[in-house]
Amino acid sequence: MNVIGGKPLFGDKHATDISLSKCKFSNILVDNKGIFVDNFVGQTNVTINSCSFIDVEDALIGGVVQGLNQNGNLLVVGSSFKSCHNTKQINKDISNQKYHTEIISGDAKFEDDIFKECISLSYGGAISFISNGKLVLDDCKFMSCSAQTKGGAVYVLGSGEHNFKGLKFEDCAVSDLYSAEGGSIYLESGTSYIKDSTILNSKAEIKTQSETESSQSSSSKGGAIFIHDWQTYSYIKEVKIDNSEAGFGGAVYISSSADVGRMKITDVKFRNNVANIGGGGAVYAKDATLIYIGDAHFASNEAAGPYQGKDVHFGDLGISSDNLKLEKLQRDVISDSRSNTSEPRICIENYLCPSWIEDELNLPVWAIITISLVVTSLVVTAIIIIIACLLRRRSKVKVNDNKLQGETNNQQYTVGVSSQYMQGPQQIQAYPNIYPNQTIAISPQNAGQINQNIQQSYRFSAPPSTPIPSSLPPQNQNLIYNPPPPNVQDLQEQDKDNLLE
Repeated sequence: MNVIGGKPLFGDKHATDISLSKCKFSNILVDNKGIFVDNFVGQTNVTINSCSFIDVEDALIGGVVQGLNQNGNLLVVGSSFKSCHNTKQINKDISNQKYHTEIISGDAKFEDDIFKECISLSYGGAISFISNGKLVLDDCKFMSCSAQTKGGAVYVLGSGEHNFKGLKFEDCAVSDLYSAEGGSIYLESGTSYIKDSTILNSKAEIKTQSETESSQSSSSKGGAIFIHDWQTYSYIKEVKIDNSEAGFGGAVYISSSADVGRMKITDVKFRNNVANIGGGGAVYAKDATLIYIGDAHFASNEAAGPYQGKDVHFGDLGISSDNLKLEKLQRDVISDSRSNTSEPRICIENYLCPSWIEDELNLPVWAIITISLVVTSLVVTAIIIIIACLLRRRSKVKVNDNKLQGETNNQQYTVGVSSQYMQGPQQIQAYPNIYPNQTIAISPQNAGQINQNIQQSYRFSAPPSTPIPSSLPPQNQNLIYNPPPPNVQDLQEQDKDNLLE
């Protein structure tokens, strides 16, 4: 299907809302005839839900709908774009750059979308957002997208808020004869947040036949991300960048012409990134006042030349070298980061290459698994031993309690007063008895005749081991037989047994 250039399939200047749901567009070409027309859909909100675009030209900038329009909002959810391409080129000789949507104030949100093999002849292979509004990219995938000059997958220009989260870029690239910036992402101005994202195999490259000519008259910057003139509080967090390449800043290139504070790069991983012309295999910053790196992990990054930082490179110190304190500068620039990249890991152009990144302890996978298994087995063994000791201790306590209860029962008896001798209330007392399991009734009124009044009622499970005394104590003493004092040696032996338990 051919569409007349500059006229979208849906919407006109009178439209207020456009909604496309569960639609499929394929093989739609724009018949430009060399003329591009500004065709804004005024005040329009566009919603695209669960739609498919295959081999469509200028899908969001006139081919299907004019997505980025004046004061309107664009929402694209659960949709896919495959082999879509933007044919509108930037003509640097035209001041208004009519081939691109001008800076406007609309917002755009892309959620759970897939962009595959999307190409642009200018900026942004998949998405070109030129607006002072808010841009949100959430849980989107960009695969094999490419563009000329800036932003292999995403190009953003505007002073609004740019929130990127849960994104994955793979095999994206930007290329040109003279300048290539941002293999996957190009950001200029605004407050930008990039979080929880992965960028793999991204490139910013110069297309020339001579490598010498490329290094002298052209430059490629930011193999994965290029950021220029951000606003305060911008950050890159929880991002992983692997196998990216550019002339300067194999993974990230950062520059600024304004004093807006440091761009924070925290909890990031850079691995196998290459700066093939200058420094900064992972990160290149124009000077040391622009960034702060914390809790970063670097591995096997490379840079060109002996005095080029393989992990981080600064084009300038950024402050006066008079009375410079390197310890303070280090705290301001980087902390809690590790690397297994060979030195020099950090360099400041024409100044020094300090050792500010500690060595990363890298163990092979088999060693990590072995250590984990050993630690786990030790912990489990310790828990089993503790439980066994507690159970054994508990069983011993029960046995000792039963033994003590049995001994107490064997020493109990009843002492009373014979009813035939009772003349009034008498106090009855119980005392330990060396004669187990017997009841003795004693009449205190007639102690002289005690031998004739003893009532013995034996309840033996076995005969008593201690003989009954043949006589009673004298009358002037306690009428109840007192047991002999405890044996001191026996008590000492019992104390030793308790101590051992």
